[in-house]
Amino acid sequence: GVVAQDCLQYGVLVRTLPADETIDMAHAVVGEADIIYVAAGAEGLLVYQIPDSGPLFRLAELDLPGTAYDVALHGTYLLVAGGTSGLYVVDVGAPSAPVLATSLATPGNDVRELSVIGDEAYLFGTNWACEGEGSDLLRVDISNPATPQFLGASAAGAYATAMDRSENLLALGIAEYWWEQMGPNWFECVGHAALRLLDVTNPANPAVLANDILYEMPAGVAILGDHLYLA
Repeated sequence: GVVAQDCLQYGVLVRTLPADETIDMAHAVVGEADIIYVAAGAEGLLVYQIPDSGPLFRLAELDLPGTAYDVALHGTYLLVAGGTSGLYVVDVGAPSAPVLATSLATPGNDVRELSVIGDEAYLFGTNWACEGEGSDLLRVDISNPATPQFLGASAAGAYATAMDRSENLLALGIAEYWWEQMGPNWFECVGHAALRLLDVTNPANPAVLANDILYEMPAGVAILGDHLYLA
């Protein structure tokens, strides 16, 4: 199973938003050099520059037809998990002028999490279903980000709360639900949160390495070296 260790103690914040600026819902952030990209829900994509001193400076914003839940960089492109609108691909070659390059529909999947390694992206959704259907784990070829192509899907039987990938290891924060009989004519939807580790050496048939029940639903997961961190 997974061995829990003490959490890190973080230091003082070194950068913040300007005093007169707020983001209603910052679902995810990714950065490169002095630029950061924020998946800001209904506000779409927000782009900030980190100055040498003082608060963050908003460089640009891009309205998206859906809701921006997660972001990942791939070269000069940014992938955005867009909920029921699927996957968005944004050209950020000029960070101050992001352009929506294309989108990829994901019928039946409310895509909330994505993870990129090499020329492959994994997408995972949060379709709630007490029957245990959950969402599919989708694979997308992004070797040419302007024309993403589906590679396949596998049933996850859960829905995603967090995801990260490192080489052939995929870490998923998930929620699983099912109907349980509480009495002669009484059924209740029950469930739990879990950390699921998948071996994706064979992407078409991922193997479960661990499925450890958690006390709380993870909001974030990150693989760093031989350690895994949960928020």
